[in-house]
Amino acid sequence: MMAIYATGQFGWSLASYGVLNLLAYFFMPLREAGEEGAASVALFPPFVFQGSILAGLTVIGLIGFGGRIFDAITDPLVAHWSDRSRSRLGRRRVFLLVGALPFAFFSAAVFFPPFGDAFEANTGWLVLSMTLFYFFMTLYVVPYNALMAELGHSARERLHLATATSVTWALGFAVGSQVYVLQGVFEQQGLTALAAFQRSLLLFTGIAALAMLVPALFLDEHRYTRRPGYTPGASDEGLHNAGGALRPEREAAATDPGVYTALRKVWSNRNFRWFALSDFLYWLALTFIQMGVAYYVVTLMGRDKSYASAFMLLVFVLSFVCYVPVNLAAQRWGKRRVLLAAFLAFGGAFALTASLAPGAAYAGPAIVLLQGMAAVALAAFGILPNAIVGDLADAHSRQAGESMAGMYFAVRTLIMKLGTSAAMLIFPTFLLWDAAGIRASAVAALVFCLAGFLAFQRFRETADAQDVGNFN
Repeated sequence: MMAIYATGQFGWSLASYGVLNLLAYFFMPLREAGEEGAASVALFPPFVFQGSILAGLTVIGLIGFGGRIFDAITDPLVAHWSDRSRSRLGRRRVFLLVGALPFAFFSAAVFFPPFGDAFEANTGWLVLSMTLFYFFMTLYVVPYNALMAELGHSARERLHLATATSVTWALGFAVGSQVYVLQGVFEQQGLTALAAFQRSLLLFTGIAALAMLVPALFLDEHRYTRRPGYTPGASDEGLHNAGGALRPEREAAATDPGVYTALRKVWSNRNFRWFALSDFLYWLALTFIQMGVAYYVVTLMGRDKSYASAFMLLVFVLSFVCYVPVNLAAQRWGKRRVLLAAFLAFGGAFALTASLAPGAAYAGPAIVLLQGMAAVALAAFGILPNAIVGDLADAHSRQAGESMAGMYFAVRTLIMKLGTSAAMLIFPTFLLWDAAGIRASAVAALVFCLAGFLAFQRFRETADAQDVGNFN
């Protein structure tokens, strides 16, 4: 069951990699040196206006921000639909089936602007394709995440599930980050940089679609999930009469409180609010490194763009090594302490990044050290936040007698998307300032990490990970 479930995480991590991390790389591309004596040239042709349009903001920044805001708005709606779903296929699984293929399709369509150098038309295409991408991403990811609270029947089981999905998320991210290397391979075969990049994305999109279909097709939700009033391993058959309606004795339990009431109940949990603020700041910092890795590699490290793939691959290999220690540390010292240490490690990685300069004598050791610090942080943040949200959702379910796992994970996903949307809005502006702006972006990410550390200090975790505050 765990392997089937975790495969879906690999799929959606890989499918979302391009839009979440490569928009600036594609639409505000790096410049490479031309022939000897010639000026540098942009890696890709311009498809949208690349300058400042509004107080230093860019077209790509605004579109990325707007897409993420739309995505965030739809999160609680999809969560509410899945929490109240009565599908015989499984209330979460039916959303995975509907969302998987369109999600994968539009993840590639964003990078195929069809109107050449017609900036206005391509901008319209980008808005439309990104809106559909985010809608189908939400349709898949929110119900998928909600399954964790229902598949894991204890805090320990949810921690193991979170560890497994963190591994597959990192694998998806690591595979996606190889786009720079694969692009180079296709370029060596005679393709232009544009064609090579697009072919690489199509290959990854196909793999992602197949992986996302695995839990949609093969996860037996009725057998493995646990909900209020349900027995683990039991099916939903006893809940419906012959006409398909809920039996009277179950009807009250299925009463729909409304999406805004559900949101209010989740947000009234003070402990969850402190977690959410720190999580927002983490995603701000993480998106900076995800969007900026190629720029950091070329501008601050003085390496070729293809090194960005090797850099990220090593970070994720090292993070895999850290998964078991992080899991054990969380069980021994608690998730809170481990995440506080992770904030400091991530901030240290950004501090080292900001200090780098091409040709510096200390660059080699500094890069190795920052990779190690980033790996520890990614392992901790990959595993523990979802486990914390699962604990909070499970405690709510037991104390309030109602399942709101979908809404808890939706609000967490909403916070994540607010963080990434803010980063997608801000980061392209740093690129307008060339090398100084790229260095300043690393300093900004350091500040986000320190602020996240301070916010998460207010989070309280009891020994059994079930201190959830008051429900109103």
